[in-house]
Amino acid sequence: MKIFSLIEPHSFGLLDLMVEHLGINRERFDRELHPQEDYLLISKRYPIFIVADGVTLEANQEGLYPNPSGAGEIARIFSEGALAEAERLYDTFSDDTMLEVFQCGNRAGGEYNRAQGKSKETSNFFDFDMFAATAAIVIAKGANVYWGTMCDSFVAQFGNDGRRVFRSPECWSAPRITKHTEKEWSAFSEKEQRQELRRVYRNGVDGEGNPIGYGVITGEEEAMKYVRCGLLDAHNRDLFLIYTDGFEHYIDLPEFIELFSTWPDDLQSRVKAFTHDKSEEDIPRFGRERSLIAVKVDGEKE
Repeated sequence: MKIFSLIEPHSFGLLDLMVEHLGINRERFDRELHPQEDYLLISKRYPIFIVADGVTLEANQEGLYPNPSGAGEIARIFSEGALAEAERLYDTFSDDTMLEVFQCGNRAGGEYNRAQGKSKETSNFFDFDMFAATAAIVIAKGANVYWGTMCDSFVAQFGNDGRRVFRSPECWSAPRITKHTEKEWSAFSEKEQRQELRRVYRNGVDGEGNPIGYGVITGEEEAMKYVRCGLLDAHNRDLFLIYTDGFEHYIDLPEFIELFSTWPDDLQSRVKAFTHDKSEEDIPRFGRERSLIAVKVDGEKE
């Protein structure tokens, strides 16, 4: 098994666009606005791989984000809690175990939110809100590859011919707007729409407990309704990618996947050169903060 991991920050081009939009100076932006919010962990004991992405809050009236980032802390806390649980359960891991791993990390994130005075009752669902994160986990046991995702962190599998055979689902499992009519929704300002998305649809469930929106790690029990998980079959020379949304568009590029299919000795420098060029070419699609773990199966199927 070959393993590669990478966390990259926002591209300078994207930061420049954000600075221009916010109307502040670049030095202040670098110093105060965008701490790292992605996090990844690879077990030293077992083939367990985790990425997480903190969900950024809105800037406050001074144009500042929390620094250090509470969202980044949730990503770290979830990852560490989930990894500890996955290692504890590894020997008996089965199809039903992934939910327990996510639950452990989610509860750890909830403890952090409560310690910071964050809850639905205290939130304004805009710049003072619960810290949240998305996540993806892969746990390999021989030819069995267990995967779990929440929201827009993903798992993908590619065959030895470089063709994608699996990608985990998009984060919305239901229509975005189910408790508002189209007329009601269009009457909201952009800020009010964002607040309603978080107040009603984030980890939202109906009266029967069915999900109605999208799920993220906050510590809320309802978040577990949004965990997607399953089992994949690993074959020799298969490639598995575990990644945050900043790499979402990269995996549609055959030349990017080819880097991992061939796995050259200078893989890291080639990947970094590739992401640098793509970030300069199309900042919104390729220039966001991004994390990736690549796992290449290099032995016969057990």
